[in-house]
Amino acid sequence: MTTARPTAREAAPRQPPAPRRWWARVRSDVLLAAVVALVVVPVLQPLMAQQASRYALTAALADQGTVVIDAYAEYVTVDRAEREGRLYSDKAPGQPVLGVPAYLAYRAFGGAPATQALPLGDLGLWSVNLVSAALPAVALAVLMRRLALRVAPRGATPAALGMALATMLLPFATVLFSHVLSAALGLAAYLLLTRAGGDGRVPGWAIAGSGLLAGLAVTVEFTMGLLAAVLGVTGLALHRWRTWWYVLGGVVPALLLGWYNAVAFGGPLTLSYEFSGFAQHQDGLVGAQLPRLASTVTVLFSERGLLTLTPLVAVGVIGCLALLRSGARPGAGAASPPRACRRDALVALAVLAAFVALMGGWSNPTGGASPGPRYVVPALPFLAGGVAWVFERARAWAAAAAVAGGAAMGLATFTLPLAQQPFFEPVALRYWLGRAADGQWADTLLTRATSGGGVWLLPPLLLAAALTAWLLATDARSARSAA
Repeated sequence: MTTARPTAREAAPRQPPAPRRWWARVRSDVLLAAVVALVVVPVLQPLMAQQASRYALTAALADQGTVVIDAYAEYVTVDRAEREGRLYSDKAPGQPVLGVPAYLAYRAFGGAPATQALPLGDLGLWSVNLVSAALPAVALAVLMRRLALRVAPRGATPAALGMALATMLLPFATVLFSHVLSAALGLAAYLLLTRAGGDGRVPGWAIAGSGLLAGLAVTVEFTMGLLAAVLGVTGLALHRWRTWWYVLGGVVPALLLGWYNAVAFGGPLTLSYEFSGFAQHQDGLVGAQLPRLASTVTVLFSERGLLTLTPLVAVGVIGCLALLRSGARPGAGAASPPRACRRDALVALAVLAAFVALMGGWSNPTGGASPGPRYVVPALPFLAGGVAWVFERARAWAAAAAVAGGAAMGLATFTLPLAQQPFFEPVALRYWLGRAADGQWADTLLTRATSGGGVWLLPPLLLAAALTAWLLATDARSARSAA
């Protein structure tokens, strides 16, 4: 007696339903985004000098259709430019312009105008920060994971989590600065510039899109011209004459920035820093001079040094250096060949070196009362591949660095990131610990709604911790299945 042979259709393995396959593809990105959102979105930081300048320009554009911020002079007492008796923000215009729709939505729901801004718990400020820093931080976490997948897939998710929550990206996702937004634009520009199609060739539209995003990053933060230059050199090395697409993509942002400069400061090449109230901004190039050795050491190793408070940055540097070694291999299942992984590592180190040198020539090694050398923030996402590489090979060491950095940056974020120390307390970490001991925790949407104090910080953080455990567990199962 013979048995019937199965048909080809019967022999083929059963495919899961399409919705399940779709969820399997996006699950890690969605959970990662949810974790970061739960941590950063609810936070309401106080209105301080930098935020006031940015918020005032957004409100002036939305409420009065002008770039003059005279109406907000009461609380924009620093971080401003003065020309011909009128006041202007001394910040690049990109982020304040991006905040206009969010501010208008807040006003449409009955929010008070920015002329009546509250020093604590202002929802108008929060709404602008939401689209200018918090949501870009969420998107940036996903982009960092995509970069890390090229190099070390099994370490990509913990690397993205660590970089998002254990470096300066965390506190600056909750305050109205431009660093996280410019970082997201910069990394997106790099991913487009190196986005190969099915034939291994990067299409012209992707190169032009990279130039557009790099140009927009400069309109958000003047110092992003450094990154635009590094990407331009990378484009020349990869695409030769087709780099003209990159230049073409940057034309529109350049024209828009020139138009704003002409309207506000009298000439397309005249920047706000030439009229800034800070004399240091008028020295060198946008306030930066040639790096000094002592300042550079301070940037890296002082009590707020880049490597002191956020050792995961050192992990990323080690991983990138290892990838540059002759014969070093990417992780199992890496989406990119070894040569492309070495390119990612080289670009990461070049970008980091450029921004560390920038801070080494700055008048203040941290850029004010920041929880670290803040102008380096846009360089940090490029280290995600190196961090992932180390996570695959020395998970315990990488995890320890992430925990240490997460503790320091979490403490800064949920007390007061901009550590305004009195003269007798020069150490930021002691400042944050002192605020925590005194119960001086940051406001969040929940604490404002319940008047329950710091205990209401916990629900979103506990949910984020649970989602993190789920994310890492499902990622580990997927890696074992693929092995």
